[in-house]
Amino acid sequence: MTYNTILLAKDNGLATLTFNAPDRLNAVSRKMIAEIKTCWEELAADNSVRAVLITGAGRGFCAGADLADPDREASATADSGAALDKYFNPVIRLMRTIPK
Repeated sequence: MTYNTILLAKDNGLATLTFNAPDRLNAVSRKMIAEIKTCWEELAADNSVRAVLITGAGRGFCAGADLADPDREASATADSGAALDKYFNPVIRLMRTIPK
């Protein structure tokens, strides 16, 4: 699958997932978290992948949530637990459940 905000490479059982928004220090937008979820589901189903390395393009791994994301809810704040519960935490739980 092709992604817009992340890169995925596979080599000899190692998958490398790269956050690819270096101009924003790889801040995670709603689009990026959706792509990470889809990618992680793909990796979970791929028996040739034994390990996953997560990295960031450019000079920063990840600045956190993208506070300038145009897809943010109007009521969201910089400390919005609702966004964490709805978008980010499910992906973190998914990442923790696959045996890679």
